[in-house]
Amino acid sequence: MKKALAFSVSAGTLSLLLFAGVPSFAEGTFPPPPPPAMEKKAPEMELKNVTKTVENITNGIVVTLTSDVPETVTLLQTQKTPFDGNTNFTVVKENLSNGVKVTVTATNAEDIAKLQAKAKTENNHQDEKDPKKAPEMEMKNVTKTVENITNGIVVTLTSDVPETVTLLQNQKTPFDGNTNLTVVKENLSNGVKVTVTATNADEIAKLQEKAAQKEIRENYKEEKQGIREKGKEEIKTLRTQQQESKKAFRDSLLEMKKTDQQKSKALKSENNAQTADAMIQIAGKALEYKKAILAATEKVKADLLAAGQASTPGLDEQITYLTSAISTGEGYIADAKAADTDTAKKAAAKKAIEALLGNPLRNAKKFEKAAQ
Repeated sequence: MKKALAFSVSAGTLSLLLFAGVPSFAEGTFPPPPPPAMEKKAPEMELKNVTKTVENITNGIVVTLTSDVPETVTLLQTQKTPFDGNTNFTVVKENLSNGVKVTVTATNAEDIAKLQAKAKTENNHQDEKDPKKAPEMEMKNVTKTVENITNGIVVTLTSDVPETVTLLQNQKTPFDGNTNLTVVKENLSNGVKVTVTATNADEIAKLQEKAAQKEIRENYKEEKQGIREKGKEEIKTLRTQQQESKKAFRDSLLEMKKTDQQKSKALKSENNAQTADAMIQIAGKALEYKKAILAATEKVKADLLAAGQASTPGLDEQITYLTSAISTGEGYIADAKAADTDTAKKAAAKKAIEALLGNPLRNAKKFEKAAQ
């Protein structure tokens, strides 16, 4: 397994860069990185454009750090590693023309396994954080199709945006490096086709099952985003209309107060009734929007279970939350419609809007995470 990462860090944190998350074995635990220096680092001490690769070998790992900045190369070559002086490991440091290569080995099989596992975990975390490792975040108008074949799947990604096509063709696949799978990547004029196959029947079934589940989640996320955007836009339109109506009422009331107090009282009463009706309408639209989200969530849960996923705790939590909000909102809307006075109608409608839009919208990110 070999991964390349590119980022910038301070010289004082090179130990974290070099072996962040890699174990040593003082009392069976991993030692903390050396404490950062207390003095303020000068700008010239910054490590820039550092590329890191980690490769497993039979008895440990090889970490290579390189840079195209001469000052950074010097710092990389002179910086100590967190394993210097640790008798559990053998550390060999070799200066390169553009950086340094550090080989860390152990004699105990368990120590070697832990060393490699922690290095792999750290690499995975860095992949998520490093924008250069996530070009898909910049991709636009991507169309994805997944097709099952006898011994695996075929994934086709296309786009009408030239820059996105280039990214698609240069992007690594999640299957690269998996020795149980064979990956064949074919560039198309408008994207890429990736064929992933296996020889073991269980591996094929697992591959197809995970691909189906991933497609269901992606479709759900897209559908829910569409519902959310439509709901927000419609509610925003209703609220804008309400604000415009309020402004027109204030202007009319100010003018009328100058000439006819009796008519101004009648106008106030009429405005209260209109405001109550507008708030009930907004609450009704919020209810419609929330029910659409619930329906989409229940559908994706059923689809994922049908596709072989054992359980959906995140979606279950979201369904429970949405069901409760909808039930509460429906109750307040019923109260608003049955109220005898406009004031009571407005109060109940306001509670309905808060129940339906308050918490769910504030926790939109939490819901997205739970659904994934």
